[in-house]
Amino acid sequence: MFVQCATIAFSLLTEPCTAATEIHERQQEILQRIVIRCKSRLSRHVERFLNELKHAQCRPRDRYEIPGFVSDSDQMEASEDLERFGRSCRDNHDLYMRACIDRLNQLRDQSCELIRSSNTTPQQMMALVQTAYKVRRSTSFTEFFNTTFRRQNDQRPSF
Repeated sequence: MFVQCATIAFSLLTEPCTAATEIHERQQEILQRIVIRCKSRLSRHVERFLNELKHAQCRPRDRYEIPGFVSDSDQMEASEDLERFGRSCRDNHDLYMRACIDRLNQLRDQSCELIRSSNTTPQQMMALVQTAYKVRRSTSFTEFFNTTFRRQNDQRPSF
């Protein structure tokens, strides 16, 4: 299946295009074809994600734990966030945390929607993939996510 996806991507990328919007459209088309081909795998990952949230007793939306700012020279953030907020620092930490909360809520909502829907559309899958892409290497999101679950899990008795 990977070879088929790579072949599709290569054929779409090697066709001549001139404008940046055409490149973006082709990238989206490639991503959509890959997502459609991997629909069952994506569904399994979504189910696992929701089960892990449930098992970890993920806090309700209004009770997330917000970590304090930690300076990290290797900090990575989504390019969209860098454009909106600038490089993560103590002054814009609250903005980054608000974005993290919004994205976790989006991931939860989009995942639940995919699981409940008997007729999942490529657009629903693409929305989830794009949200996941924004958080995949975000230092702020990782810290937020780990703090939220670590504090919740620290309250459990150890056996």
